[in-house]
Amino acid sequence: MTLIVTFVDRNFVIQTSDRRVTYPAPRPPDDQFNKATLIGNHCTISFTGMAQMGPTAHDIRTDEWMYAALMRNVPGSLEEACLALQEEGSDAVAPIPLEPVEKRLAFVAAGWLSGQPGVPTVACITNALSKSGAWLPAPYGRFWIDHAELGHSPFRLHSFGQPVTPPLWRGLRARLRQILKNGGTSYVPIVDHITYYVQLEAARNPLIGSAMNIVMVPNPMEGPPRKVWALNGPPNPAAVTWASIPIRGTQYAPNTVGGKGGWIRGKAGYLDKNGAPVVA
Repeated sequence: MTLIVTFVDRNFVIQTSDRRVTYPAPRPPDDQFNKATLIGNHCTISFTGMAQMGPTAHDIRTDEWMYAALMRNVPGSLEEACLALQEEGSDAVAPIPLEPVEKRLAFVAAGWLSGQPGVPTVACITNALSKSGAWLPAPYGRFWIDHAELGHSPFRLHSFGQPVTPPLWRGLRARLRQILKNGGTSYVPIVDHITYYVQLEAARNPLIGSAMNIVMVPNPMEGPPRKVWALNGPPNPAAVTWASIPIRGTQYAPNTVGGKGGWIRGKAGYLDKNGAPVVA
């Protein structure tokens, strides 16, 4: 199962998801699995739990199923995306011939509400993940949606999927709080600290990979239009930092719904010398 870390404040929504998928021995883990989908310029969704929608290697991958489900519903907002995954997930997962514990799944959406412009939220669409973040022994028949808005807090930090190490998690929260207290307005140090934290967890937990999807979605209501970054850190653990991303060969998340050209699926690409994504 994936470790998804999501940060929201009034300026940014940032979500990381490690890219490791593990299989029964002797099949080695896959560290290049995409688990993130970007919707337009306002929402990102990652998943944790079952990696394929069926019992065999020939069944559709969960990220591809998620992309297809969103394409069928063409959501124009975070709220519509959550409802689409709730309905389609409930119908698709229940009949899969797997043991109940193997059918646990959660989609984590983070972005900006359409009904309340400039308000960030985090939503979990799941059949087995409790509000406390603990996995239930077996999934329910239907998916449900839990959500948390920013409220009066300066920021929110959430983890989903793999368990966190409490001292490391408290340390991450304290460092992010200090950045904001000092007046920090850049997403770079926030991403640096979150990716470093995931690396520390990966060193302790073999089910967490060092390579990760990194998505940053800025507040669409604040200042001039800013770019949405959806990038995959390279598999080298020492290189998975935000500073390493503007290099040729770095891939960004391949699942993009609602891009500039309409409802498209993006392709792997890299950043040019000015830091702009270039489709390969």
